[in-house]
Amino acid sequence: MSNTKTLDYGWFFLRLSIGLIHLWAGIRQFDAGHIRLQAIAALLVGACLGGNITPIGASCNVVACGILRREGRPVSFWQFARIGLPFTLAATTAGYLFIWFAFGR
Repeated sequence: MSNTKTLDYGWFFLRLSIGLIHLWAGIRQFDAGHIRLQAIAALLVGACLGGNITPIGASCNVVACGILRREGRPVSFWQFARIGLPFTLAATTAGYLFIWFAFGR
């Protein structure tokens, strides 16, 4: 795996997240800024935690898999996803609950 490809994916998702934030911020059908803030916070939680599902979804995952491979313990995509998927679901659920309690119902 080349670092250039990983950086390309990272920039893509960063630009996508920024674009979605601008889209959410530009929606005028919500009367209160409070709801827009809640939607932006949810987008940020999803963009931050969603990459933990796969080994190439976040830069720290790539580094951790590289260290494991160097130490003679390679991790396959599905081995990582088997752990990453439940973790991501739990973390995004916790993020959802935080946003729900912090910004109101």
